[in-house]
Amino acid sequence: MIPVQIEAGGRTFTAALYNNEASQALIAQFPLTIRMKEHHGTEKYYDLAHDLPAQATESPATIRTGDIMGWSRNTLVLFYQTFSNSYGGYVPLGRVENPSDLADALGTGNVQVIWSQVE
Repeated sequence: MIPVQIEAGGRTFTAALYNNEASQALIAQFPLTIRMKEHHGTEKYYDLAHDLPAQATESPATIRTGDIMGWSRNTLVLFYQTFSNSYGGYVPLGRVENPSDLADALGTGNVQVIWSQVE
């Protein structure tokens, strides 16, 4: 696991990214200050400038609060609500370690989020 820090809404969250090719490609783009867009009241997303490599994608039955995933090769997704999922094309990247206040920090609209690797 690779420790990262996510800052949003005046709060800082610790996350752990999986040690896989897609996560490594994401970290290569850090530090990253992005405006993540609201989607479906469950997630924030951002279209990255560079694709994330993935050998295979998944269709998880449940997506949980704090999941960090890639979608459609170039979209970074941060989930702040747990829900049943029927979509595919996801690449698991990691998880926010304590996501209890994540929804409050991200708010209801688009939000600036800072991603950085913990040294």
